[in-house]
Amino acid sequence: MTASRRGLLTALGAASVAAPTLAASSPDAELIRLCGDYIEAVRAFNAYDGPLDIDQNPFGPAADAIEAQLEELEPTTLAGVAALARVAIETGDQPAGYFCVNAAAPWLESVMRGVLRLAGEEA
Repeated sequence: MTASRRGLLTALGAASVAAPTLAASSPDAELIRLCGDYIEAVRAFNAYDGPLDIDQNPFGPAADAIEAQLEELEPTTLAGVAALARVAIETGDQPAGYFCVNAAAPWLESVMRGVLRLAGEEA
């Protein structure tokens, strides 16, 4: 791992610990809040013990509505990128113990584009 990659990972880790404190004053406050709401909605959706048909899960519409709002926002701070990284991890982690890149792909793309934007590169 290069020093710059190590530094970025360290910064992302620090941002994830500090995110609740920074969220209220961050330019990405809405994005950070929505990421937290989305994670809660996904957890409720996954914990639903009713019919397996996705259309019958009562938590689906809430998750879909929050996801639609998130798709309209782009992170402008490291805390915003870290919030999206937490969403990617939450959607990618599978109960069987593996990480599903396909499930996390849209969020991973947002994280990568956010990192490039913060680095001053065109995303």
